[in-house]
Amino acid sequence: MQSVNRAAAHMSAIVRGMLFTGFTVQILFGLLWTCRNFGHVQNFGEAESVLYGAILRLAGGIPQIMYLLQIVFAFWTVYVFLEKLRPSGRGIPGKCRAVWSVLVLLSCPFAMQCHLALLPFSLMNSLFLLMLSFVLQAVARKEPVPGESGRKEPASDKPGESGGREPASDKPGESGRKEPASDKPGEPGGREPASDKPGEPERKVSAGRRRCVPILLILAVLCGGLAAVLSGVADTANREKPGSSMEAAMASRFAWPTIWPDYSRWTEDLQEITREVAWDASLLPGNMERLDAVIEENASPEMAKSYYLQIAKTGWNVHAFMIVRQIGWDVLGYAVTPVIVQLQLRGEAYDSYTGRNYEVLSEKTPVLTRNYVDYYSWWFVVSLCLTLVSVILELLKGEKIRWRNAAAYALICLFFSAILVGILTLRGAGIMDYKYTAAVNQLWLIPALMLTGRDAQGASDSACSGEDAV
Repeated sequence: MQSVNRAAAHMSAIVRGMLFTGFTVQILFGLLWTCRNFGHVQNFGEAESVLYGAILRLAGGIPQIMYLLQIVFAFWTVYVFLEKLRPSGRGIPGKCRAVWSVLVLLSCPFAMQCHLALLPFSLMNSLFLLMLSFVLQAVARKEPVPGESGRKEPASDKPGESGGREPASDKPGESGRKEPASDKPGEPGGREPASDKPGEPERKVSAGRRRCVPILLILAVLCGGLAAVLSGVADTANREKPGSSMEAAMASRFAWPTIWPDYSRWTEDLQEITREVAWDASLLPGNMERLDAVIEENASPEMAKSYYLQIAKTGWNVHAFMIVRQIGWDVLGYAVTPVIVQLQLRGEAYDSYTGRNYEVLSEKTPVLTRNYVDYYSWWFVVSLCLTLVSVILELLKGEKIRWRNAAAYALICLFFSAILVGILTLRGAGIMDYKYTAAVNQLWLIPALMLTGRDAQGASDSACSGEDAV
């Protein structure tokens, strides 16, 4: 058994070394791409968000200043998020590991594209991670603290251990411990005032922590709300645009790109209204705006909603299997972008904004961008496999995995990520845009970072342990 443990320990060190090397290469790619593109403005057009436009004006309208603000804010939010999972500790080695881990997440090409673009996606993804940080901190503070229940720790016969008995003194009346230097509470060595009720100090600490939970949850809600405002959904102009209703989104989700084949199945009044735009609407997802505009110009709001529902129902009744398949591809495209983006670029998947995003991404440095994206897409899959191997090796070494804490934090991240991906998927068909979920894809790398960043002192902790969470 010892030989198995020894072999697993050697293999674990090798795997962690491979993870460190692979992520370091990714960081170097990211730094090089950033330096080459920092003076370039990506051709995405003007942002539609009113709030982001105001922030850009406060930055003087200078792209490089905005890039710096977005990168610094992203660096801070990633650092805060990682610290909530596992504090880096004091000293230069701990801080260096923390900076390295932050750079790993920042150097993801799809996130880096957001940071160097005059669009709100960088701030939105940073706020998403900050929201998760507050939620994780609230959950950690709700965990019971030692002594909260008033139960005594089991006594130990070993001197020096918690609950252990101190060695007896040869002199009568002495316990073997030094008396405190001062009887005044609050001074070094002083005694705290005793409480008549057992467990009261622990209950005070726990009560203080519980009082912080509502504040943390309020901060999380504010971050989520601010991210939504930055997206522009609350802007008056966007709310008044044709096709901004939930029914119009359902029509796009269930009916595109089969608008023209389904046209003959619509009612005669709907056919008459959309006769001139039905063909164009089926060609490109962006052309659905023309269909929406025609419907809302020639029908009352209530009637327009009924038309949208008719379009959606017709598409679902005829093409349900295709719609489910498209929804599945959109979910994968948002949730595991590095895996799907290569299929999208080869034209083997489905319609999305990935082609346009990649065209803008590679406009300044086409060769570097191709190698950067190809390496990251390959390394993303490899790192996940190496992480799984590393966890298995940790188990073979006899290390204890804190599955409860790891599962709790993983479920929280999965829950909020699923909400975001679900909302984006139901916006419509053919408009999948990975810039919205750059932060979601960064979460996949967290377990590998927890494993790679461990030092010898913390080698017995779990990769996703919440024991050190704030």
